[in-house]
Amino acid sequence: RDRKVRQGQWDIPGDSFRLRGKTLGLVGAGRIARALARKVQGFALARVLAYDPFVPAEAMAGDGICKTDLDTLLAQSDFVSLHLHLTPETRHIIDGTAIRKMKPSAILINVSRGGLVDDDALLAALRERRILAAGLDTHSREPLGSDSPFCALDNAVLTDHTAYYTREGVEELKIKSAKNVVCVLKGLPPPYPLVSLQ
Repeated sequence: RDRKVRQGQWDIPGDSFRLRGKTLGLVGAGRIARALARKVQGFALARVLAYDPFVPAEAMAGDGICKTDLDTLLAQSDFVSLHLHLTPETRHIIDGTAIRKMKPSAILINVSRGGLVDDDALLAALRERRILAAGLDTHSREPLGSDSPFCALDNAVLTDHTAYYTREGVEELKIKSAKNVVCVLKGLPPPYPLVSLQ
């Protein structure tokens, strides 16, 4: 709507919908995904599903999440939100086959790593309106560049890998980094260790 109003349009036909009663699907159920599940509880979603073979169902249930398989999540979710590390196993976890399992009204959200999504498959699906939209904070190529075909799409929202970026977020990042340094200098384990996937 913002873009259309800027182009001089008005009384734009409504194509938005309420979050109430919708299903959020989390691909990956680590700390960030579970924090998101807690934050969206006020929207009265019907349910939150998650696919993560490494997180037990009991841990998910504590945050109001129902563990499921990837195919079920893709077929039943109105929003599919990616929260995974990029590994050889997760590269292009959202490919053409996965996108075909999604609802035509689904929105794909990627705040993790660009390589989780097959760009060609997503571009085709967005152009052909096989899914409603995509919100992409991360990209296979960064910086994205104005020549990216995603920039020509009206059903893609693009940000520059800054979903966390707020004044408070930057301040917290600096404080946590300082706390890590202090603990290591004191011979203590850092409270916020980096996780290595190697």
